[in-house]
Amino acid sequence: MLFFILFSCDKTTEVEDIDLIDIPSWSMIDLETDILKSHQPEDIECEISAFTIEIDQLEIQTDYCNYAAIEFETQKEIKAGTVLEALVLHTGLWALEEAEAHFAFYIDGELFWEEFSPIPADTEFFFHEAAVQRDIPQGASIYFHLHNHGANNWKLGYFKEVE
Repeated sequence: MLFFILFSCDKTTEVEDIDLIDIPSWSMIDLETDILKSHQPEDIECEISAFTIEIDQLEIQTDYCNYAAIEFETQKEIKAGTVLEALVLHTGLWALEEAEAHFAFYIDGELFWEEFSPIPADTEFFFHEAAVQRDIPQGASIYFHLHNHGANNWKLGYFKEVE
């Protein structure tokens, strides 16, 4: 009987795995409050149709959006020292003239990662992993900035906590 009691008790507790951000829940920011306002081109053209969700990734078509400034909210608290990783990728980049693309992530107003990519360029994957230096509350802003020249495709692959 003791054997039955010991092995019939379920002592495990399921912990819900909550993503750091919900990629389909992105939103455009008010360009007047843009952290990188100095990067804005004179003419910003950014149609909502430039953004699609494909296999849990956010795709941005820069022929319809020459300057993207979007944000997500953290879905859980992030403790100082937590390692986060992000993946951004693009197809081959081209434009009528040589140029440079730029993307950046800010977490709760602080730069987390940025890259500059020459145009033209072959397909490339950008991966970044780093620990946050302070506690980040649930509901904090994850800001993603992309400016590019030409008709190119970029994807935010993921932004997550390293397990």
